[in-house]
This record gives sequence, structure tokens and C-alpha cells, in this order.
Amino acid sequence: MLAADCTVRRGSFTLRCRFEVPQGSVLGVVGPSGAGKTTLLDAIAGLVGLAEGWIRVGETIVSSPGVRVALERRGVGLVPQRTALFRHLDVVGNVAFSRRASAEDVEELLRYFGLATLRDRSVGTLSGGQARRVAIARALAARPSVLVFDEPMAGLDHELVDDVAEAIRDSATRCAVVVVDHDLASIARVADTLLVLDDGAQLQIGPASQVQRQPASARVARLLGMVGPFVGRWGEAWAWPSALHLADGPDGPIGAPARVLEPARVVGGRLEQLVSVDGVGSLRAETSWDRPLGQGWVALTDAVVFDQKVRT
Repeated sequence: MLAADCTVRRGSFTLRCRFEVPQGSVLGVVGPSGAGKTTLLDAIAGLVGLAEGWIRVGETIVSSPGVRVALERRGVGLVPQRTALFRHLDVVGNVAFSRRASAEDVEELLRYFGLATLRDRSVGTLSGGQARRVAIARALAARPSVLVFDEPMAGLDHELVDDVAEAIRDSATRCAVVVVDHDLASIARVADTLLVLDDGAQLQIGPASQVQRQPASARVARLLGMVGPFVGRWGEAWAWPSALHLADGPDGPIGAPARVLEPARVVGGRLEQLVSVDGVGSLRAETSWDRPLGQGWVALTDAVVFDQKVRT
């Protein structure tokens, strides 16, 4: 279990957040550059102190003003973006590096993460996905109560992302997990709960599927990658790019006039055309046929609508 209700100050930057992560659960923290993700990661790991509040691992307060338990004693494992494997050691040597790792633990982790056949390999010969699995197994060998990942799928080829995402989900069976990333698509693969940060403020927290379906504000919608605002009598609407469709006219409750800019082409298995919408800009919308260049109409499905008077 990891829980926090804290304020961190670094120079002129202030981060405030509150959350709880039970064992067996994955908290995904998402936000743009400068949102406070790294500061939060450092606070959980004990690399930076708190100005106010507390961080608790299990029943133990590991951080509060004037109190900061060292990383090696706070029950937190850290898997950095750069796996930081020990290149002079083979796979089994890396997994067994922690003084808390028993021989039985090491063998179980090698089997659990599909590394048994790679045990004697030099880590320099591993693929990106294999190296991430070794880093996760090494962190778990120290028996942490909390495991924190810093952009674990960054820079991986598409076919390796599922491999690493599965390893992260597997690690949650042993401890509470926090995954920090700027990319919602990566976070959505693994997170049970989603926390949205921007400029040090916690904008929304809740079940990952609910946050994506019901962002709390236009600001959250924008940060999650929704497009908008489409402004009309209904208010201010935002939608996922996949929910935009070219129509013959206003055939639904939410839509906007658009200018078709390019001929249709197949993108990701669907026929799309580039259009321009006033106040929104250029975007791609699904189309059932190659519509002529010029005026058109974009209909939104599964849109989220905010009152025009509420702009955040």
C-alpha cells in the first residue's frame, strides 16, 4: 500500500497531490513536461523532502516535513527509464544483486518473467524489452512494497510495448505500482487508476476508464489528447480523434462545419481525410468515401461537453 497527501516545493515550483495505491493496483500518473511527474517520483522514492503532508508505505510514514527515510529502507523500488543494468554482470547476476534477494526468489523471478533461458546472457546482448524485464525482476528481488516506473515503454518498438506492459501488470501482483509517463496510450495499457497532473496541480484522479470517458475539465481533456473545442449551442465539446466523422450535414446533436483539405487515404485501417475546423485547427476525420475538397461537416460521437462559461 502506498498513500500520500503532500506538498513538495522545488525552487519556485510547487506540487500538491493526494492518492492511494493498494497492493495489486497500478496508479498511472500522466501530464506534460513540467507537470510535476518527476518531482512526484522523486518524492515517493525519498529523493526530495516534503514541505507539507506525508507519504506512507504500508503503515509507516516514510516522508513528512523533517522526516525522509532513505530509499533502501523505505520499501520502494525504482525502475528508471534507462534500465541502469550492471553491464559487467549477466542476467542472473543483475536479478540477484539485491542483498535481500534469496536464491529461491531469483529463480522464481527468472521463470516468472521468461528470463530463465537468458540467465547466463550478457545484458548488453538483450533486446529493449528483455532489458526492461530484467530491470523489473531485479527491482522485485529486493521485495519492495511499492514499485515505481519512470516512462517504462519510452523508446520501445511497438512489438515490445505489450511485452513490457504485461511485465508491469505482473509486478502489481506482488506490490503497489506507480507508472509515470507523459503518454496516455502507454499509461492506459497498465493503469487501474489515472492521476492527471499539470503545473504541479492534481487536476483529476479516478478509475482510468472513467477519467478517459469523463474528463473533469476542458484542460484535462486537452492534456489527455482529446481535440476541441467544438463550440456550439450545446456548449464546448471535446472528442477523441477516433470519434470524428465526416458527414453530409448536421446529422447528429454535435457537429461543426469544416473544410476538406486533402483527398482521402487509409490510415490505421480506416479511410480518413484532413479537414480544418475553425477554432480547432487541422485534424483527420473518418470518412465513408473520398469527399471533394471544400466545405464539409464533422460529426462528433462520444463527445464530452462542457458549459461554455466554464473554461479551465
